Amino acid sequence: QDSQLAPIEDSMGAVYAAQGRPDRALECHREALDVRTAELDVHHPAVLASMMRVAAACCAAGRLDEAEETYMEVKCAQTLSIYQNKNPQRARAAAADLGVTQCLIRKLRWQKEFLGCKMSTIQEEDIKQKQL
Repeated sequence: QDSQLAPIEDSMGAVYAAQGRPDRALECHREALDVRTAELDVHHPAVLASMMRVAAACCAAGRLDEAEETYMEVKCAQTLSIYQNKNPQRARAAAADLGVTQCLIRKLRWQKEFLGCKMSTIQEEDIKQKQL
């Protein structure tokens, strides 16, 4: 029965995200992840996909450090999966997924850097305004 709950929570998370409610979306995706990790191995593709949704929801909610940490966990699991998988087709799929995850990590780090620069510029402008 719990296995049916995870897709429902993910769907609800998608709806909340579309409504511009990223914190509520994150709660739903985390609940789906909790259900999946209770039933499946942490390296199972469904668990990794769920972790990716949590990371994306973290990004949308402005929790960039948390998102990066989650993406890095997924990256480690995907890397391990490539080397441990005896099925070449699944290993190739894991490698493709790893490539996507690495791109998302690079994009996230760029966003963090950009936002950091932008925030420091805003803070500098605030200081200048206060001095006037």
